[in-house]
This record gives sequence, structure tokens and C-alpha cells, in this order.
Amino acid sequence: MIIATAFFSLASIAQAQLVGYRAPNPGNRNASYTMAIEPQFDEVALDFSEGMACVTIQRGQFHTFIDTNGKPAFNKQFPNMQPYSNGFAAVQVNPTDGDYVFIDKKGDNLTRQYYHFPKQFSEGYAVVGVDVTGGGHYRYTYIDTKGQSVGEPRFYGARSFSEGHAAVMVRPGNWQVLNRMFKATSGNLPYDEIEEFHEGLARVKIGDRYGFIDTLGNLKIPMSDMWFGPQFSEGLCVVKQGDRYGYMDMSGRIVIPCRYTLAQPFSCSRAVVSQSSPGESGMIANRGIIDHDGNWVVEEELFDGIESFSECYAVVARDGKYGFINVNGKVVIPMKYEKVRSFHEGYAAVRQNGKWGFLKLADLDNYNKMK
Repeated sequence: MIIATAFFSLASIAQAQLVGYRAPNPGNRNASYTMAIEPQFDEVALDFSEGMACVTIQRGQFHTFIDTNGKPAFNKQFPNMQPYSNGFAAVQVNPTDGDYVFIDKKGDNLTRQYYHFPKQFSEGYAVVGVDVTGGGHYRYTYIDTKGQSVGEPRFYGARSFSEGHAAVMVRPGNWQVLNRMFKATSGNLPYDEIEEFHEGLARVKIGDRYGFIDTLGNLKIPMSDMWFGPQFSEGLCVVKQGDRYGYMDMSGRIVIPCRYTLAQPFSCSRAVVSQSSPGESGMIANRGIIDHDGNWVVEEELFDGIESFSECYAVVARDGKYGFINVNGKVVIPMKYEKVRSFHEGYAAVRQNGKWGFLKLADLDNYNKMK
């Protein structure tokens, strides 16, 4: 009994140390849901984020933000926009130029200044581009949620903050990693690209070679001729060796062999993969689902199509109709819709008779407590 208890404790610690891992319990049960917003929109441009989604009410119009009741949040439309994050969304002012502003949930501008190539707010800051010469020479900086710039636009490139850090290009081929005090935790990093940090690591690139660094700039996974996916998810990263994909752990060890023609990142302890060849369109339709050990949870060819899990439900298709499965592969929302989009904040867009509406998980409050 003592030995068994010790083993259980060690196993629990090992699982806890797998950064990003989340057990699939929310998806094990049947999905209880309602049609919260009746089908009435011609298009869904953005799924719900911070209680706001973006739709086209009538074809030919620009996009409108709606709330969770399906009502326009304010009387404004936009040609392009980004999801809400930290209370704000970047929206394009005019379809003929690249000017963007940030708006709050009432539709009011955060600042009067226009920006180019903005990114969503993340951890209180948003990357924005400024034409410093008026001739299309852009440099980047960050603004906070009060609209204040944290410095002059001087970076050649900048990543969003993630896990308290962001990579910036101080000049071509030379990067720094900043903390949220905008102090460099590492500098003079000679990479062509550095991606955002996830689970403590960021992918780096030199030419066609890839590796991963930590927030101090230490190379934790050495540069390799293999292609590495842009980030770790649930302790695993997609890799490509030759023309096949597999997964490596955070030590750089291949733990699921490179045997797939398609492999997507893990989510809810599941990953969508395929060992089939592309069809005439170049797309791979035959897909299945594996767990962290590479075991099949859903065999290929059971469905005509499968998308990655979001909030522990995945979109599936059969005979031109769409629905959802849970993490055990059980159909929990029938395949009766013309199109569907993944769940976000407990809502999923579905199309019936040419119009889009939104399903809502009936136990959404309980689900949010479990996350």
C-alpha cells in the first residue's frame, strides 16, 4: 500500500509538471445545449470573445459586433476587425486604407491615433505599427489599455506578450526578450525570427533551421533541420521529419513518431492527425484523433472531416452535415447543420437554411467553473 501510494504521488506530480495539460473531463459527458441565438445572420466573421462576436447581418454590409443576446452592441460597422481582448478590439476605419483604431465594448475609440498592423491586447499591451516616415516604413511599439504608448516606435518587429515576456527585433537579425517592465531579460539574440512564448519556450529560426529558447535567451532545444511547429501545447510540439509529422516533448525528444501526413497541436488531451494522402484538392479529408501516447481515440474514415478540439468539443462532418464530438469521439451534438464553427466561451456558430445562429452550452456556468 505504501509503494502504491508513493507511485500515485509521483504520477500526480509528473502530470502537474506537464505545462498546459488539462484532463478531458468536461467533454466526457453529453453536451446539453440550446439554440441561444436563432439563425439570422449571413456570415459569422468572429466567434465570441469577451462576450462579443462579429457577424454580417445582411450580405454586402460590413461587420457588426453583437452581444450574447444576439443584439448589436452598438451602431457601428467595420470592414475588418480583431476579437476583443483585455476589453478592446482593433477595427479598420476605412476599407481603402490600413488605418485601425481600438474600440471599447461601447464602440468608443481608445485613442484618436490610427495604427497599422495592430495585434490583439495580451497581458495589458498591444503591438501597434506606426509609419515613421510617411512612406511605408513601419516601426513597432506597444500601447497599454489606457491608450498610452510605452515608448517610441523603434522595433523592426514585435511579438505579443505571453507568459510575461515578449520578443522584439531591435534591428534585422538581432532580438531581445522583454519582461512586462520592458526590461530586457536577454539580448543580442541572432535569430531571423522569434515567436511568442508558450509553456516557457519560444521557437526561433535561422534560415531553414529551428530551435526553442527560454525567456533568458538560453537555447533549450538545439537548432535542427527538422521543422518545428510554432509552439508547445500540453507539453508537446508538432515536428516534421522528411514528409511526415510527429510530436516531440520539451526536452526535444520525439515521443510520437513522425508517421503522419497531417498533425495538429494538442488540445483537451487530443490531437487531430492523418496517415492518408491528400485528395485531388490537396486537402487531407481522412482524419482521426490520438491521445498523448499516440493511441487512436477516433480512427480515420469514421468521419468525413474533423477539426481540432476547442473547449473539449470538436467539429465533425459526415455526408455534408456537421456536428460535434466529445473527447471520447462520441457524437454529442447531432450532425444536422450545414456548417458549424468551434466553441468559444461556450457558444458555437451553426448554419441552418443559409443563416447563422449560435448554440450555447446549457451548463455554461458550471463548465466555466471547471476550466
